[in-house]
Amino acid sequence: MITKAIGCFLFVGYIALSWVLEEFHPFSKYPMYCSFPNYAYAFYVADTQGKMLPLDKYFGVKANEVSHLYVRVCEEKGFENGYGTESNSELEMVGKEMLTRILVSASKAIDCDSVSIHRINWHIENDIIVKDDKQLYKAKVE
Repeated sequence: MITKAIGCFLFVGYIALSWVLEEFHPFSKYPMYCSFPNYAYAFYVADTQGKMLPLDKYFGVKANEVSHLYVRVCEEKGFENGYGTESNSELEMVGKEMLTRILVSASKAIDCDSVSIHRINWHIENDIIVKDDKQLYKAKVE
C-alpha cells in the first residue's frame, strides 16, 4: 500500500514539474508532437499530358525522398520554405534543381516529350482545407 502511494505521489509530482518547468529535460511537452503547421506539401512528377508518373517505377525515388530533396535544395539556395511563402522565382529554381536530380536517377525510359515537377500545398483558410497544385518546373525528356 505504501509503495502504491509513493508511486502515485511520484507520478503526480512528475506531472506538476512538467507543467512548471515546461521545456526543461526530462520535463518536456515535446512541442514537435503537440503543434502542427498550417500546411502540408506533397510532390509529384507528371508527363506531357499531366499524368502522374510513379516515382519509384520510373526514377527509383521514394516520395518521402522528394520531400527531403525539396528542403535540402531550399537550404542549399538559402530560401526559406514552408507555409507557402516561397516566391514563384524561388519555386522555379528549386523545381529545376529537383527535377534535374530526379531525372538523373531515372531507372526506366520515359515515353513522353517533357516532364514537370509539381508541389501540392494543402493549407487551411477560413476553416477550409485548400489545395494549391503548382507546377514548379518543366523539362524536355532527352
